[in-house]
Amino acid sequence: HKRLLGYVYLDAAGKQCVNVELVRQGAARLGIRGVGDDTPGNAFALLHFEELIKAQVEAARSRRGWWGAGDPYAESDLLVCFVKFWGRDEVVWLLNRGRAPVNLSDNWRLTDSTQKKPLLLRQCFPQANCNLLPGGVCRIHTGSEARQGEPQCEQPEMDLLWKRQRVWNNTGDQAFLSTPEGNLVYSYTYKAARS
Repeated sequence: HKRLLGYVYLDAAGKQCVNVELVRQGAARLGIRGVGDDTPGNAFALLHFEELIKAQVEAARSRRGWWGAGDPYAESDLLVCFVKFWGRDEVVWLLNRGRAPVNLSDNWRLTDSTQKKPLLLRQCFPQANCNLLPGGVCRIHTGSEARQGEPQCEQPEMDLLWKRQRVWNNTGDQAFLSTPEGNLVYSYTYKAARS
């Protein structure tokens, strides 16, 4: 798009990234563009990905900036915080920013823009109750190398396997999160077309 993209640092060593701080304050939202399944982890677009995703979770958890007044779903306690759509391990970050645990083994539904085959979160759990603690993060994996492990309920972080197939489009998509009753509580849109 003939735009100059860059990272700005507060120090000569490149340790204090302004981009990360903007995301942490909710003044910016993480947007990854120009990446695909073959993009190496040290590519320019992914240089600060781990720091940026942590900053985004922190901002969303605290309802800072965009995640507060600017968020059309600001009242929702359970939300989609980010979608990693590239690589062979796609990941959706769900965040409980409420004050009470959320039982993910209820019929919470996650789907992409096609809405053809939603994930019923209860399908990921062997037990009847699995709570996502207040402030907790649940990462839902898809793709050929999606992480698989025993769900660790009642933990601040958990990882779940949806399926070993691609779900999220590399050009852009929408993630919809709905209550067990089928009511939409969060919609997360990303645009990621290669430039």
